[in-house]
Amino acid sequence: MPSRKQAVRHAPPESGNSRPFGWFTGGAVFGAIALVALQAGGLVRLPQPPVVEQAGAEAAGSHAQTRTHEFEFWTRLPESEVVVPDVPEYASGSKSGESVSPVHYILQAGSFRRLADADRLRAELTLLGLDVQIEKVTMDHGDVWHRVQTGPYQNRREVSAARNRLAKSGIEVMVLRRSAPP
Repeated sequence: MPSRKQAVRHAPPESGNSRPFGWFTGGAVFGAIALVALQAGGLVRLPQPPVVEQAGAEAAGSHAQTRTHEFEFWTRLPESEVVVPDVPEYASGSKSGESVSPVHYILQAGSFRRLADADRLRAELTLLGLDVQIEKVTMDHGDVWHRVQTGPYQNRREVSAARNRLAKSGIEVMVLRRSAPP
């Protein structure tokens, strides 16, 4: 029976340096020693911050000027103040939520030619917990429209809360500003 050849494993050739960081470490040490030697011999100079020498009184005066320029925004801030006028519509009401403004706001959720369509939307808004009314309007040329409105609301906070509730239901509204009845 013929003999089988067995596989022979050969060891990889040995490299001269078995440490991977040996060359790096040696180069860093050599570079640091060379820098110190060159600096001591006067061949290499590291940058130094400029030194300004002045007489005592002049130095104090220039130093004071430097400090005023350093913080001049404190003096410019009051000069650039903008006075915002008070707008009565934006003023918040009293603690009870009542507005001092002689206006109120109405949200119009829709306008329909047919009363049945307006009544359907009114029922939907009533289920959302809103105070809803239908206003019948006759136009100049004789057409009749039925406007579905909620409100009146006394301030913008109430308007915003009602608009958010309607937006969650997918209903877009139009804000109407009207004079409050006496």
